[in-house]
This record gives sequence, structure tokens and C-alpha cells, in this order.
Amino acid sequence: IPGIIECRLPVNDGPQHFRANAAVDALNRWIADGTEPPNAERLSVSGEPPAFKLDEYGNALGGIRTPDLDVPIALLSGEGQPQPDFDPDAPDFCFLSGITKLFDATQLGMLYADDADYDAKVNAATDRAVEQGFLLPADAQLIRDWVAASTIFP
Repeated sequence: IPGIIECRLPVNDGPQHFRANAAVDALNRWIADGTEPPNAERLSVSGEPPAFKLDEYGNALGGIRTPDLDVPIALLSGEGQPQPDFDPDAPDFCFLSGITKLFDATQLGMLYADDADYDAKVNAATDRAVEQGFLLPADAQLIRDWVAASTIFP
């Protein structure tokens, strides 16, 4: 938030509110009628000390899969930000915020033939997330509307 929270790098802007909406809805159904919430595989880790396994784009493997991860246009990391220059040992709120690093035109061109290809892949990933219970239909429609109105290629 410019002027209030200044992070060194753009924060992870994966739309977490969609996941939260689905989680609250699932919790309500569980309480109301005993329908258990959906389960996702755990985030993949390996090594010593353990670290997240990453895909070829730098995004974590496993966990809840949604369109922003399955049809990426950016690296969305939750692993925090570097400490500020003025005091590298000071606590910093940005370490909670992760980072977003948009893909360049070359990387986008390797992933998607054109905007229509990107749109179709986002819509398919959106449908999967709804079917798995990790995205509400109303939020899925917001994603479909956004992708239909946007362009990722000049």
C-alpha cells in the first residue's frame, strides 16, 4: 500500500480472498450439514533443511491449485521479501507478503499462443477449481469476466 506499507518488491498478489471465500463456505456447510470440506495435497517439500519444491516458473508445487498457479503469468512466491537496506536485521512486515514477478513477453509467448489460448486455459483451470471446491461459482465468474476483458499480449 503506497505510503503506508512499502515493500522492496511487488507483493504476492495471488487472489487469496477467493480461497478464503471458498474456505468459509466449506466451513459453513460442514457445520450446517456435516459436509466435509475439500482436501488438497500438501505443499511439496524436500531437502534438509526442508524447502518448497518449485515448478519451472518458481511457483510452489502441491497445495490448492487455482488458475493463477495452473495458468501462470507471474511467479507468486509466499517466501517473503528481502529485509530493507536501512536495517537488514530489523523485523519487516513485508516478509509476510511474498513477491510477484511478472513474466516477460518471451516467457508468455512460450506458454500461450495468444490471448484466446490463455483465456481458454484460465477458464479450464477455473472450472477445475470449482469442481474441487476451492473456488466458489460466483468468484469463478469474476475470474472469467476478468480474463475475457484482459489481454496479456500487446
